[in-house]
Amino acid sequence: MRNALCLFLLLQSTLIFAQSFISVKAGYAFGRNESISVIKVDAGKVFSEKFSLGAGIHPEVSWIFCLSENFAFTLDASFLLGNEINVTGGIYRVENMPAPYFVDNISGPPPSSLSPLITAFTVQNQRLYLTPNLLLSTGGDGFQFYSKIGFTLPVYQSTDLRYTYRDEILAKEVEASISLKNSFSVGLKTAIGANIELSKSLSLFLEMDYLALQVETKEARFTSYKVGGVESLDNLGAANTIKYTEEIPSVTNANGSQTALTLPVAYDQLGFGLGVRFRLTD
Repeated sequence: MRNALCLFLLLQSTLIFAQSFISVKAGYAFGRNESISVIKVDAGKVFSEKFSLGAGIHPEVSWIFCLSENFAFTLDASFLLGNEINVTGGIYRVENMPAPYFVDNISGPPPSSLSPLITAFTVQNQRLYLTPNLLLSTGGDGFQFYSKIGFTLPVYQSTDLRYTYRDEILAKEVEASISLKNSFSVGLKTAIGANIELSKSLSLFLEMDYLALQVETKEARFTSYKVGGVESLDNLGAANTIKYTEEIPSVTNANGSQTALTLPVAYDQLGFGLGVRFRLTD
């Protein structure tokens, strides 16, 4: 009887504060770790430039369910429209990026696992995440500080690569496009912010969040492979798809397909945003 009464009082107190909100945030994320290293090797000079795949436009929509006056559950839907990475105007070698740059000969197996020297390189990256959070707030009427923490789950991930290099065997320029598939990876997200109530139903908030996330490439597939301007994708055969493994693989399998050693790629980001919050229930 006593346990039933305690449960009733707990549910009653929860319902008192069972307010729900929806928020919309516009923001920008800065990459915190270098995902790709590009080394320029021509003109007798060598220098390195690093890029992050965590940087880009970072909008977010959140549902907030208050469990008590200072405690809430939130569900964030975050989208990252990654900055396009473009490298041109020289001869380069791309490192720290798990992709099949070693395909140097469409008529046979790749001669080595080393990436060729490229003259142009582009990366496009888009991601959609869901993050359930626990939120703790403090403050009074009209103004509150809050912090939240949760685990980020990938819903949609798209990474497309394009690069150009000269095939010394064929003595022709190769233009290749590749689509990467990543393994399922869970990230950790934390955030702090301040909420300013403009009315009973509307408030304005500022937020800073940090996402720690590393993913491993599962598969790479050529979507285009032009040799001397002529589409030669069909000539790749089984080499059109590269499977990645955590164990040291052979470069080419007996059937001509390829395997490669997967590498963790950092998508860490530090985001800043401004948003509005709407009360759904009283």
